[in-house]
Amino acid sequence: TKKYNLKSASKSILPSINTGMVVTKTNGQNPLRLTDTINKKEKAVEASTNNIFKTASTSFRNAYSMYETGVRFVHETTKGRGTMICMVDTPVDIFHPSLSNAHIETLDLFDIDPKNKESMLHGTSVAGVLVSQNPHIGIAPKAKLYAVGAFKAEKYHPSNLKGASSDVAKAIDACIQHKADVINLSFTGGKDSIVEKMVKKAVEKGIVVVAAAGNGGNWGSTIYPALLPGVLAATAVDENK
Repeated sequence: TKKYNLKSASKSILPSINTGMVVTKTNGQNPLRLTDTINKKEKAVEASTNNIFKTASTSFRNAYSMYETGVRFVHETTKGRGTMICMVDTPVDIFHPSLSNAHIETLDLFDIDPKNKESMLHGTSVAGVLVSQNPHIGIAPKAKLYAVGAFKAEKYHPSNLKGASSDVAKAIDACIQHKADVINLSFTGGKDSIVEKMVKKAVEKGIVVVAAAGNGGNWGSTIYPALLPGVLAATAVDENK
């Protein structure tokens, strides 16, 4: 870090890909030029920008019953018992009524403010869709959920939820280490090398990775990580299907 006038902000290990990760501050230098310079000069290091991902919309305007998905037929055979789902999202309000008796374990990558319910709204909503015991909400009510909080609100904008790629990478690694059967990524962003490596490793291990592709249902999407090979991309349909 001294060689390139960088200040270390955090250090961590990603065991799943046997890689050490250092997040640094650039001290006012252009991060794109820095990564290009480092990658040209340092053969043992791969530099990349710490990119931002945003949570996908959970707006329920024009929403309709989840049974439109046909999940009621699936429930005749299974409700997810024996399955471990890992969710990378915002922290979850485990005391929300919709999550009563749900099988949820949490790991938050940073301190959370329990009074700021808005910062937990997205993760709580997605957790409800996944494992709520409410028959009108939960897709897999008998499954276990490992909820990793990697997205947080901006200081003065509590509804603006973002996750840095370094935190997303750590969260996906935690999912892999927790032996997840499914990883749910309800967020979108641009191409990112460290997140791509983590997703690729999860797919290689046979984990089903599902990612948001935006609610527009557009063909030719450039949204990551939904666009990565082996990932199931989830979009939406309108009330007219």
